[in-house]
Amino acid sequence: MRPSDHWKTEEEFCTEEHPTSAIWESLPFDAIERLAATQRSGLPGTCKVNRHRYAAGQVWTVLEIEFTDNEVWIVRLRTNHNNKRAPEVDRVARRIESEVATLKLLKERTTVPVPTVFAYSSTADNALGFPYTFMSPVTGLSPDDVGINHWEVVPRELRATVDRYCDSLAGMHLQLSHLRFDSIGSVYIDPSDRDKFIVGPFSGSGLGPYSSAAEFYDASAKALRTQISAIAESAQRQRSALCLWLYERAVNVASSFPNDPARSMLVHTDCHIHNTLVNERGDVVGLMDWDCAAVLPTPLFATQMVTFNDALWAAPDEGRIEHFRLYNAALAQAEQSLPPEQRFVAEMHSSVTCRVLKFLHDWIIHEYDFSDSDNFGIVTEHLIGTSDVQAMLDSPDFQR
Repeated sequence: MRPSDHWKTEEEFCTEEHPTSAIWESLPFDAIERLAATQRSGLPGTCKVNRHRYAAGQVWTVLEIEFTDNEVWIVRLRTNHNNKRAPEVDRVARRIESEVATLKLLKERTTVPVPTVFAYSSTADNALGFPYTFMSPVTGLSPDDVGINHWEVVPRELRATVDRYCDSLAGMHLQLSHLRFDSIGSVYIDPSDRDKFIVGPFSGSGLGPYSSAAEFYDASAKALRTQISAIAESAQRQRSALCLWLYERAVNVASSFPNDPARSMLVHTDCHIHNTLVNERGDVVGLMDWDCAAVLPTPLFATQMVTFNDALWAAPDEGRIEHFRLYNAALAQAEQSLPPEQRFVAEMHSSVTCRVLKFLHDWIIHEYDFSDSDNFGIVTEHLIGTSDVQAMLDSPDFQR
């Protein structure tokens, strides 16, 4: 199996009027082949880019390269085909530098299945004219291909497959809990020693790094206060202020868990079912797209699996609730190998407060006005015991 077996053809992208179809013929195929041929350390270097099939995301175009000895690589070009505005050069460079460092860290210190990076450029100042990454392919099936669907109750005949999926992902989650840091931000290779790693500014925002969870949470709350101060309409401003109050309340509760090692840990930040690849039995064989990974406090680490935490916001959805419970059971089982005083991931993952904190924090980071969200009443019910938002606004407990 190779990646292109599951990719669309150039003609299919063109028929769909996908943005990449407008740039396809101008991509530097020959330059890619020449550059790839120089990267193999004495091994056969002659290669060909697959000019018939490719993959594309929001900003990346992904091509397959085959060498004469049947070795296969992929190259990711940051073509930025969906955006009319040019991306911020510094932000793009941080994203690529951090992802390369994160993949290197995972390869060296875990068995989490991620690609090997062979070469990269974090700017467009190179022979290809785009930021790029040459890496090994990670092949597998989509969870959908083996019947894993977190929207539906698990059929009896698929229970073993879903259990294997949860067990293997929980094992990776637990491995990540052993990568601990003293500050909060994104991972980079130490420029003074490329065999070491440092925590620097967040790759997306450029803010940080922060020396403690308290400093990090305070900075997030400050960002929300800035948003609130810009709201002209009084009722909306008041509801947003309630969100800030709830966020600070969740921080206080989530920061007092027993067994919390009080160290920051590596978080994927976009770990959902479609960023995983599996084998026929449901074992996870690939965990993809680490370009937004960050080192964060333990409550955000424990609740990082997006697919399973959706259950909090979809109470009537029995399928997602069942998958959440199965994954939490897998986490608890994985932690049985640890002394009791070192177990914290499953408990924090199952904590409503920690999951509420993650939800509110994600919305702050993306500058959403979650005071208008349909989930607002669910948040107040979980944290305060009532879904009556107006009653909360009128309550003397709410400090405006």
